[in-house]
Amino acid sequence: MSQNKSYGKATLTAITLALISLLAFGGASYARYKISVTGQSNTATVDSFYSISGTGSVSTGNLADNRIAPGSGGAYTPCSITGTSHVPVTVEHSAELSFSGDWKQSDGTSVYMPLVFTVGSTTYKIQSGETLDAFKGRIEGAIAAVTNNVAGGTAPTDDLTLSWSWPLTPDTGSIYSADTADINDTYLAGLNPAPSFSLSVTTTVVQNTQ
Repeated sequence: MSQNKSYGKATLTAITLALISLLAFGGASYARYKISVTGQSNTATVDSFYSISGTGSVSTGNLADNRIAPGSGGAYTPCSITGTSHVPVTVEHSAELSFSGDWKQSDGTSVYMPLVFTVGSTTYKIQSGETLDAFKGRIEGAIAAVTNNVAGGTAPTDDLTLSWSWPLTPDTGSIYSADTADINDTYLAGLNPAPSFSLSVTTTVVQNTQ
């Protein structure tokens, strides 16, 4: 019986030493160096953008009550773009030109378009066989092609120059002779309702892709 007790004590002692060793080695596995650093951004504020004042209007001539006649004309007044922004932008334009009524010669069938439009340094007159839709499409396309790319921090400008006129005598390059123009100008004036036109221009300032 005494031998069994000694064996039991020895076994208990061995288990106790094993637990102490395990705790000792296990504790050592958590003894490590540790260091960290945190990077902090500056406070970021949404950038301001530009504002547009004025409508970029197109005058309808120098006669009262928005009347037009041979010898009259008008021009586009650019928008004013103000403000400060740090992003690059593009100033864009779009236009809608509309002809109403019978813009026709005295024969009542052939197109008669005495108006001349100038976009930048290019003058647009109706061409032989050209429809009114095709004519207005050329002018709208020319206006849409006028853009202005501006670097960030630089005040953008509305660079569109646009005018229209109804020449008293057909200009060089017109498909109409002076006599033909006189007859058809008078014919248009006698129509009821009288023919008319309108031109609207939209100016947009849009941020470029970074």
